[in-house]
Amino acid sequence: MSDEAVWDRCLCLSVDVQGYGTRDDVAQGEIQRVLVDMLDTAGARAGVDRHRWRCQPKGDEELALIPDAMAQRVVGEFCLELAAVLRRYNLQTGCAGRLRLRVAFDEGPVQKAANGFAGHAVVGTSRLVNSLAARQALQFAPDTDLVVVLSQRVYDDWVASGRGAFKSDQFRRVRVREKEVDEDTWLWVPGTDVHQLAINGAHTDSPGAGTAMPSPGYRRREKFFPGKQKRRTAWIAAFVALVMAAVFTTAIAVSQHFGAASPSTSPIHPSPPRSTSGVPAAALPSPFASSVLRGAAGLVRVVAFSADGRTVAASADNGVTVWDIRTQQVTRTVGDATPGPYQVAITSDGQYLVTNQGRNSVQLQELQTGKITRTWTGPPGSSLMSLTSDPAEPLVAAAFGNRSLMIWNSDTGQLVHKLTGLQDQVYKMAFSADGHTLATNGGERDNFVTLWDVASGQRKGQIDGVVTVNGIGVYGLAISRSGNRVAVGGNKGGVHIFSVADKQDISTFTTVSNAATSVAFSPDGQTIAFGDTASTGLANASSVGMRRLLEGADFCGYSVVFSPDGKTLATGCQDGTVRLWNLAR
Repeated sequence: MSDEAVWDRCLCLSVDVQGYGTRDDVAQGEIQRVLVDMLDTAGARAGVDRHRWRCQPKGDEELALIPDAMAQRVVGEFCLELAAVLRRYNLQTGCAGRLRLRVAFDEGPVQKAANGFAGHAVVGTSRLVNSLAARQALQFAPDTDLVVVLSQRVYDDWVASGRGAFKSDQFRRVRVREKEVDEDTWLWVPGTDVHQLAINGAHTDSPGAGTAMPSPGYRRREKFFPGKQKRRTAWIAAFVALVMAAVFTTAIAVSQHFGAASPSTSPIHPSPPRSTSGVPAAALPSPFASSVLRGAAGLVRVVAFSADGRTVAASADNGVTVWDIRTQQVTRTVGDATPGPYQVAITSDGQYLVTNQGRNSVQLQELQTGKITRTWTGPPGSSLMSLTSDPAEPLVAAAFGNRSLMIWNSDTGQLVHKLTGLQDQVYKMAFSADGHTLATNGGERDNFVTLWDVASGQRKGQIDGVVTVNGIGVYGLAISRSGNRVAVGGNKGGVHIFSVADKQDISTFTTVSNAATSVAFSPDGQTIAFGDTASTGLANASSVGMRRLLEGADFCGYSVVFSPDGKTLATGCQDGTVRLWNLAR
């Protein structure tokens, strides 16, 4: 059978540059280069392997067929990262070089044809990205640089379902009528209240207005088959009934799995914990929200505590924000003048803030004054992918896009190690609390976690099969204080805990979305914090089946970190806040 005869169900993505035809020849060539670089950077930051996409470049456009397994992360984290990358680029280049993008998604069976891709989803994506509604969204929101349009099916699967990174009230329903397409679509415009835009043909009842929306389903191409409408209606009614029954059954299963929630207690698995190490399982903390730190604009990706537990730093779309926990006030922001920090750490002595400034430089700043004391630069042409600090020693580790990993001494400024033998880019890193071990992973591309001896800079072990266990992609990585256990969170399969000694999966637990974007060990190693795109919780690190979800922590699992004394958990949230949880036992 030829390739042209094979149909695959894919997520279809179309990206188009607004106003490309008004630029001169030289500028058009540069725009094409920048567009590809932006998509690659957003994919890398979201943990998405763009090498697995089937792309059809068209100058100022790109049409891509994306494997179904990546759909959740592409519709969610990839879009958020693309918005941030685009914003940073425009702030750096100014008005003359400003780029504005329209992005659209649809899904369905597609095939490789003689002159490109074929399938209704491909046609639909092209119609949505060039629709009047998408163009009007940029027209009526002059300060924004991006509009994302979802077909009804994509919206139902990855937004309305609660499986993805977005909330439904971030989108607005708009009717699109473009050639053969006549359907409801959903628009997201970052940094703008999309419900206030004067877009023609928009429905007035939208989730943003507080109205619960039914899913109208696909209405595309109905006018071509009028004789099938009654049968279609009957099939839809039967399908809805089946879905409702499935939802009801799933709700019962989830309730039984996590325990029934009550106003006074968090959901907890009802079965008794089973220890995997022979040590009696400790009781989980009973967390309650103690405070909310506000002032960061955009999704909080990384949170860090100072050594004394009195300061919290977080990176978000606008850079890095620093708070005094005692007053809950912002003490400093970094990145407004030169935007782009997406990583943040605090040195082990609590004196310095570590951020990435620009594409491949790392800066060491005095935490109290903001004075820049050191700047380290990565290899030419590389981009910083990950940044962390040793909690026990004055060491800072930075991974760059050309398979380079460097460790500097923050006291002397000297390069201590340049780790070699990396098989791919490093997206995730974690030091053990005793500072002796560094764990690294390359996201979707690496099927293993590499363990490094910090003192010698030599590879000391490898845990294989982590992606196989976790589905596709490692999104969260943590190592226990003594370095004897590694926790891995992935796109599927929840959280897995591996023994470093025998490289075996010794404990596994699921999350609400069956994914985990972040994981962290408590300082005493007894508890693991985990977060996914919908929830945040705690689990016993030495038992199976014992976990507790945090009430009121929806969409706050993008970063989880314990304070040095283990009494507080900080979570990074989609709404630009850092929430602190008191872990009273």
